[in-house]
Amino acid sequence: MILQDHFRGIAPKISEKKLPKSFGTISENVVMRGGKLRPLRGILDVANVSNAPAMKSLIFRKEDGSWLYSQDMRHYVRSFLPGDQLGFLYYTDQVKPSFVINGSGAPQDLGIPRPGLVVLNVMDSGDTEDPNNTRRSAYKVVWVDGYGRVGPPSEVVVENTEVGPGAIIQVTRPAPPTGNFNGNGAQWYIYRTNTGSNGSTDYQFVSAVPLATTTFTDNVEPEALNEVIESDAWIGPPDALDGLILGPADSLFGFTENEVFASEKLIPHAWPYSWGFQQTIRGLAHVNGGVFVATDGAPFIIAGSEPANMEKINIESSSACLSSRSLVDMGQAAIYASTNGLYGASGSSVVNLTDELFDEESWKAYQPETIRAFKHGKYYVGFYGDTDSNTGFIFDPGTKDFMTINGPRPTVGTYDPDSDETHVLYYDGSDLRHGKFDEGSPLSYRWKGGLQVLPDFTSFVCCRVEADSYPVHLELTGDSETLSLTISDDDLFMLPGDFEAKRWTYQVSGEAEVDFIGLFETLSEVV
Repeated sequence: MILQDHFRGIAPKISEKKLPKSFGTISENVVMRGGKLRPLRGILDVANVSNAPAMKSLIFRKEDGSWLYSQDMRHYVRSFLPGDQLGFLYYTDQVKPSFVINGSGAPQDLGIPRPGLVVLNVMDSGDTEDPNNTRRSAYKVVWVDGYGRVGPPSEVVVENTEVGPGAIIQVTRPAPPTGNFNGNGAQWYIYRTNTGSNGSTDYQFVSAVPLATTTFTDNVEPEALNEVIESDAWIGPPDALDGLILGPADSLFGFTENEVFASEKLIPHAWPYSWGFQQTIRGLAHVNGGVFVATDGAPFIIAGSEPANMEKINIESSSACLSSRSLVDMGQAAIYASTNGLYGASGSSVVNLTDELFDEESWKAYQPETIRAFKHGKYYVGFYGDTDSNTGFIFDPGTKDFMTINGPRPTVGTYDPDSDETHVLYYDGSDLRHGKFDEGSPLSYRWKGGLQVLPDFTSFVCCRVEADSYPVHLELTGDSETLSLTISDDDLFMLPGDFEAKRWTYQVSGEAEVDFIGLFETLSEVV
């Protein structure tokens, strides 16, 4: 008697003779749920995007439910600022970190530029008779765009003469900012040094001036100055920034080839923090304990609760990330492709999730350096080879089930947690289309068990297949002879009496969900 009442994925590193009974040698276009064999569904078509300009290689859902496609490889982060009524949408593309409002309109630079030097002209020195009540102040200015985002300060300019109470200084702003800067309602803020009773000197707020106004007459007395400047370190991100993610404390993170950068918490245009690496960075993911950094060598975690107190920690592992597009944030952990399998990263630990399934040689068949992956509910879905290839796999990190995919041709995908749907761009012939993954018609699947070697020559008299629907196709191979059966219901199916062998395998195929396969030597064994 052979009973198959629990189905799992494949384990190529294990020979078919030693394969545990629940594992398969073929597990194609199936998804396992509680040990049940369920067909993977095809892609449900949503739209044709072939003729849309610059909409080829990335898909992202905006707050209003509509979708963005991009010809460039971009990484998006939706609005996360409390009370944001404008719908900021941030992205990196290795050209210029940018944002758009409500997911549309012209892109604007994420960072605020540093101003040039102000020009000071002492119009009136005021009362300078008391040398203990004179000053020679230093000035800085900052740009503030039309959204109220405050940038980094200019270099310091110092008054060229001593002044006292009643002084009047004319401050002329530098040339206005260039680039994609929102000047509608923009201002420039003036800060001036002031020394307190404890002897400490700070830059304090003098006035806000409309950007269209080029000069300001400063007659503000020291005791009337306001808050201390906050934006001394609020430089913008580098132009080549890539891999944008939302990290701890609602801070943005991104990277260049050998450096990771982070913004101030809740201030996405200010990027004062960075950590350097000798390795080439492949990608970032927000995990338990901080931000995971995948590289072409050892992995790292930038650990901590917010950028100001985070530190770079080398994770003791040699698991290099072979493909930047294989790195997927799965929630509390991240998964990526390395030389000998799929690795999971959480906190300061990295483990080989497929160690029991693959060795380095068997893993090479999946061309890990080409894997492009995405999250699909609890599953990690990867496709490999060029974009014309329809070869892929689906991996359950909880059960460690690994199943292959043959049919759909997604180029990129994204999981939408709000709808619990996975949206993909895929090819239908030469047409590039937008669809929902695993939402279409059931795909035709195959699942083949391992080799069952019995102690004696055995003849099975009947079989039974329990499924949600029929027909189900069953191929029963004894030694070198194969019997092909079409099962139409859950009744017993009698087998030829002269079909006798010691080495048995069986393969089930179709589109029906299967719970159970039984091969019986006598009718008394039937369950």
